[in-house]
Amino acid sequence: MACTLTTGFTLDCKDSIGGIKSVRFASLADWTALAATTASGEVTAIGSASTVFYKYELRRETSSFNDDPQANQAVGSTYFKPTLNIIMNKLNTTKRNEILYLAKNRLVVIVETMQAEVGGDGDFWVLGDQNGLDMTPSTAGSGVAASDRNGYELAFEGMEADPAMKINPASGSVDDLLASITN
Repeated sequence: MACTLTTGFTLDCKDSIGGIKSVRFASLADWTALAATTASGEVTAIGSASTVFYKYELRRETSSFNDDPQANQAVGSTYFKPTLNIIMNKLNTTKRNEILYLAKNRLVVIVETMQAEVGGDGDFWVLGDQNGLDMTPSTAGSGVAASDRNGYELAFEGMEADPAMKINPASGSVDDLLASITN
């Protein structure tokens, strides 16, 4: 079977911005129960359900995600490796307890990029929608100097057959769609 190319690309306008504004976490089982509808590599609808995603707001210029293609020519395999790195300031018991649950789950994450501030309704990407993300070695600490971070540096990674999908509802806004599933 031939893998046919379908399009070319011209240079984009210079209006892109990096970084993450927020993330929303849910278990892979909760995501599966939402029965998301997808088309052409985008999430177009999410089924009704009780609140299952928990939103974490993030400081600017501290957190990031990647969705790196992994190709092995020798065996002819390709997969995608989503990674997420987030920073949460201030050690406290509530965060400690929630991080314990994050570490024990297979997670699906909806990432809101800073591009939302430039591109209108925003860019939201779903990571781990097939197999979930797992927490990888992370840190929690007080720092040494008064200007050091007191808080958490959390890392997650997964292995997916397809790249991350953007949320682009067929009707309505992303904000309305996410409001129905976010706590």
